[in-house]
Amino acid sequence: MSQTLTVSAGDLDPAEVQAMTRELMSSINRHTDARADMPEGETRDGDRGDPVTLGMITLSFISSGAAVALFQIIKTYFERNRKLELTFERPDGQTMAIKAENMDPDRIDEAMAMAKTFFAGAPANDNG
Repeated sequence: MSQTLTVSAGDLDPAEVQAMTRELMSSINRHTDARADMPEGETRDGDRGDPVTLGMITLSFISSGAAVALFQIIKTYFERNRKLELTFERPDGQTMAIKAENMDPDRIDEAMAMAKTFFAGAPANDNG
């Protein structure tokens, strides 16, 4: 099962978004059973990323435990950057966006529960 995770933050420039994306991808690969990769596109010397792929991570889940670990990592990123927005996309094209801007810790836990349901393929409401 493969999903796409797109990272954006209104207060960061594209280079900072790309750096955060690489850091998040590395954390996911180190601390979960999921496999996180950045999509490869045609780039030229000096390019920071194609606008379509900037901030994008492809996730392959190996176990349900990997999803739980992923959400714990994401929670720490929400706590560090209150302008962070993560958009998940399933293979069937359904998307869910979670914004950290107005979330207190209880809402973050609620959003992560919604994301788990979303990844399982069940309908989820986007309250983020």
